[in-house]
Amino acid sequence: TTVEILKTKTVPITYASEGVASEGYVTTGEVTSDVNEITIAGKDSVISSITEIAVEGEALYFTEAEGNVALTVDLDDYLPAGIIRADKKGNGRVEVMVHVAPIIEKEFRIPMGQIQIENVPEGYSVVHVLGSTEIPIVVRGAEHLLKELNTDVIKGSFDVTAWMEANNLTKLKNQEAYIVEPVYEVSEDYEVISTAPIEIIANVLEE
Repeated sequence: TTVEILKTKTVPITYASEGVASEGYVTTGEVTSDVNEITIAGKDSVISSITEIAVEGEALYFTEAEGNVALTVDLDDYLPAGIIRADKKGNGRVEVMVHVAPIIEKEFRIPMGQIQIENVPEGYSVVHVLGSTEIPIVVRGAEHLLKELNTDVIKGSFDVTAWMEANNLTKLKNQEAYIVEPVYEVSEDYEVISTAPIEIIANVLEE
């Protein structure tokens, strides 16, 4: 009688969810569980090529979530053919948490030095007035991402020529103050929904 000896191996478990959050919420991409590795057993020819157990698909599907979603998965359903759990304690079912974050709005203050005056017409110099050292803006995004947002990466700009064209201006008055709103650049994870105006002053250059 030949007794087959199975080889054991401990590999990580990866989790990937599918689903749709309710309006006003977004999935963070984070899926967590207290069980992040598994010891499996099988023939050497089968187990040698296995580097992880991927838990994904229907068991981790959710819809209309308005917060973190707790799900239960059976690890046995994700073991390749010829592979079993080496540890037979328990039934192989584990609790998984899919993270869903609300979309919120948050105010940030941008240093005036991060706002650039651009595309100034020939014959003028234009500067912004430092009535305040910081400008408030309101940004919308997922709560967990807004916590990580560094204002150093938010750049503001004001295109003088484009603004003049939009307002049918062919020239600027010397030493005239104009109230304008800069445009801010943020990554696609965020949206600037409210900004404060700044004051600029035009100077006509001497010929």
